[in-house]
Formats: sequence, C-alpha cells, structure tokens
Amino acid sequence: MKILLNLPQRRSFILAFLLCTGVAMFMAGMASAQQPKTSVTLGIKPDYWSTKGVKVKGILKGTAAERAGLKEKDVIVAFDGKEIKNIFTYRDLLSEYKPGDKVVVKIKRNGKLLLLPAQFE
Repeated sequence: MKILLNLPQRRSFILAFLLCTGVAMFMAGMASAQQPKTSVTLGIKPDYWSTKGVKVKGILKGTAAERAGLKEKDVIVAFDGKEIKNIFTYRDLLSEYKPGDKVVVKIKRNGKLLLLPAQFE
C-alpha cells in the first residue's frame, strides 16, 4: 500500500484526528455528566416542552403512575413538596429515589391541585 501523504501532512492529519476524537469524547462525557442516573420510573410519557411542571402525555400500563391514578393531561408539580419546574427538575428528583420508595405526587388536574401517593418501581 502506498502512503500518499508526506510526513508533515500525516502529522497534520493525525493531530486533526486526535483533536476531533478528543472533542467528541469530551462532549460525550459532558452529556453523561448532565444526565443523572435514575434507578426508578414513574411510568409516564412526559411532554418535554412543559414549562410549569411536567405534563403527562401518556401513562404506561402496570406502572406506579397508573396505580397512583395519574391521568393523561395531568401536570406533575411536586414530589414530596419539592417543586418540579420542568422535565429537568423532574429527572433530577427521580435520581434521588430508589425502587420501593414512596412519594406523594402533587398534580394539577382541571385547575385543581391533588396529592396522589405513589410507590416507585
């Protein structure tokens, strides 16, 4: 196999490759650092564009959300009195719980606030 690049060109190519690889690895690390590890789920399909709480787009069958009585279009506004502003605070709060933990889910349904007990899976 014939090498088409001379030594300076190969050095430039290798440096560019290493730089791009390093940037990609750094970005992957940043993405995983921003995503807390969660070991529980409530079992909802969230509306990722909610700005005041997390709007429920759907409920997965046989999950904690279904057993607690959450319904589509409910807006989750707190867990155990801790405010949920958006999908990010929802995700962050989920990371604080483990399977079997019980939580009081504060929701807004048809303009009324309700408290629903739930147990994480």
